[in-house]
Amino acid sequence: MDGHPRLLKRAPRPLAARLARLLRPVAMAMGLGAAAMTPALAQHMSYNLPPDVSADQVARMESVRRGLFARIQANPSDLDAAFKYAALSARLGDFEAAISTYERMLIAVPGTPRLQLELGALYYRLGSLEVAQGYFDRVAARSDVPDPVRQRIEAYDRAIKAQKKETTGFSARITMGGRYQTNANSAPTGATVSLLDGFEFVLDEDSRGASDISALLSGQMRYKLPISRHGDVLEFGVAGSLSQFRDRDELISRAVEARVGPEFSLNRFGLKGARLSLHAVAGSAWLGGARYVDSKGISMGYRMPVGRRMQASALVEWRDEDYRNSTQWARAADLSGHRLRVNAILTRQLSADWQVFGGFTWERRTARVDYHAYRETGLQAGFSHRYAPLIGSDPRPWTVSALARIARRDNDAPNPLVSRRYSQESTEYTVQVVQTIPLTEKAEMQFYAGWRGANSNYDLRDYDDRYLGFSLSQSF
Repeated sequence: MDGHPRLLKRAPRPLAARLARLLRPVAMAMGLGAAAMTPALAQHMSYNLPPDVSADQVARMESVRRGLFARIQANPSDLDAAFKYAALSARLGDFEAAISTYERMLIAVPGTPRLQLELGALYYRLGSLEVAQGYFDRVAARSDVPDPVRQRIEAYDRAIKAQKKETTGFSARITMGGRYQTNANSAPTGATVSLLDGFEFVLDEDSRGASDISALLSGQMRYKLPISRHGDVLEFGVAGSLSQFRDRDELISRAVEARVGPEFSLNRFGLKGARLSLHAVAGSAWLGGARYVDSKGISMGYRMPVGRRMQASALVEWRDEDYRNSTQWARAADLSGHRLRVNAILTRQLSADWQVFGGFTWERRTARVDYHAYRETGLQAGFSHRYAPLIGSDPRPWTVSALARIARRDNDAPNPLVSRRYSQESTEYTVQVVQTIPLTEKAEMQFYAGWRGANSNYDLRDYDDRYLGFSLSQSF
């Protein structure tokens, strides 16, 4: 089991599980052409980024592009051929050829918004944010820009600002909200449970699943100090959260965490857009008014683009966790031990408005008492979709996202209070849908609903919880 048995009047077991889920998001929350080619054609075989087409289409599109290039050489004023050539070059990943072509066209027809927009998008993809911003600003300054184009420019503006914050300066975010849960303490809903050795046990009221309403508040601050000309930074961060329940005082929680460490840009090693972070982390949490756990450890993260439409990220984190005995949690120290967690996610951009992701988690936890130790493996997948606002005059798109997760946990040893022969085996499920509505450039509202539950050979681990909530967030 993930904590103390529910056979006591105060049943901390589900609370330890809830605390673990609380700390995880705070902590967390990874060829040139042949020499025989003429210089004019050699550019066609050297791509800046992988092609945005399937491998079997590259040769055919390359042949078309060469034909367009021949037309341009024969008639440099053929803007139709030049535009098609630049667009095809961008799809094939040859951004330098596309940029040089658009820039030559811009000399012939200066101030053309379409050309400036395409140039801004290409420079953004190459990481030249200042140049890209200049082109976007020129287009946005015009009075005749259609709303879809203006929305596209605003999306690029937000992305550029977010990338700049990733490499320098101060950022902060505060979130508050409320939530209703049908089973706030993650406990069995029945009055009795069956022990594996053939006995039935009657649970008292405090040990049964109960609905509740909670108020939630969280915040985080981060400062990134540049430490090299390569884009390396030294990051300082602090995060905190608290939850207040209407009825279940033992669920009231507080948590705080700090982290510090470098984050390195790997561009210098040929890994364009990749970043590696190494942080020292430390935190404490309180549960039901008592200090519950102190933790310290190290965290290593890695993220990099994979092609033009995907990004991979990974996080490896190790922690030493010291649980504290108290009047309310008399056996909490039995949970003390180490936790190693690995998380990897791959995100794929299907279009400007659709994104999908999938990943896995693996966790190993040791404990002072062996039946609290376990291994857990999980899979998750989801999507997000941006769409035009349903109400109001604000043109910023709304976003709906969904997540599904399944995790399998196997404990090291039997809990003698439940079974002398069988260790706990459980599978946990989570399904969640989130609707995000932007209020201002830096504020948003979210409404979310979900279901989570667990099936286990230990009835004490079984639970079913549906929840509904909202939150308001402000970024700085």
